[in-house]
Amino acid sequence: MVQLISGKNSEGYSTALMKTFEDSYGKALPHKGSFSKAREKISHHFFKDFFDQQNHDFDHNRAKWKGLHIYAVDGFEAILPRTEEIMSHNYSGRTKSKYSDTYYPRMYMVHAYDVLSRVTKDLYQSDLLDELTGADQVAQGFEDNSLTVYDRLYFCRRTVKRHKNN
Repeated sequence: MVQLISGKNSEGYSTALMKTFEDSYGKALPHKGSFSKAREKISHHFFKDFFDQQNHDFDHNRAKWKGLHIYAVDGFEAILPRTEEIMSHNYSGRTKSKYSDTYYPRMYMVHAYDVLSRVTKDLYQSDLLDELTGADQVAQGFEDNSLTVYDRLYFCRRTVKRHKNN
């Protein structure tokens, strides 16, 4: 662990952790129990910017098939811990009946995956189950010379129009 976060040229997650540790603990590494609390202080925006920069830098190296980028798009659901912070951002449980939801909140995501290069092209997340809106958002970043494979439930007029307009 020390080797992971103590390198001079570290970037990304290890740099964020080290900066957090320095602010909270000085130069000493936290104990195991404090590690999770220190990790919680790192903003998700740090990783979004890092992810976007990596994708941008890698764009010109991505593989193509007959001149086309090939994407796969599908949605998935994640169960989140029930904390006050998560609940304050409008995440809630899945509706079980007219009067109740599941206890643990859900986050819904749509993932655009570059099949040939085996990297994530884009990821859309929401507190609402609406995969078509997520697909609309990720498809905005697709190149003109691309082919997209969707799960069978995505196919509708809206999907066809989106690709025609993009």
